Amino acid sequence: MRRNRDKTKALLEELVNRLFAEEQTVRPASPGDAYLMGADGRYLGKITPDSSDPDALTNPYGRHGSRYSPYSIFNPTSPYGSKEGEFSIHNPHTTTPPELYLQGKPAGRVTANKKLPDAIDTEIFLSRLETANPQIC
Repeated sequence: MRRNRDKTKALLEELVNRLFAEEQTVRPASPGDAYLMGADGRYLGKITPDSSDPDALTNPYGRHGSRYSPYSIFNPTSPYGSKEGEFSIHNPHTTTPPELYLQGKPAGRVTANKKLPDAIDTEIFLSRLETANPQIC
């Protein structure tokens, strides 16, 4: 029985990875957009209160707002959302957290690492996102 459950889990993880596997290094079309970009060059989503936008961090069903997407800051097992992830906003030791862009220009790095000079505190960032759209986080 355990073996079947392990196979099912592996199959589901593979399906989720395939579902969200589109290359996401493309920057937003509008230069006025606010967005997150991983230190590895992966586009992590747009910052907008419009939770129906497929690229929005506030869309819990989209590739950037889903708790199951491997490219989401809300996935506790992803490199961008786990406490140990190299590119994670939650890792207090990372030196490579995501960069916040405002109007196409870097505005700081969203991170739990308070030692980085251009750090934007993760909790404050998430609080502001939640204020804009209470159904996330």
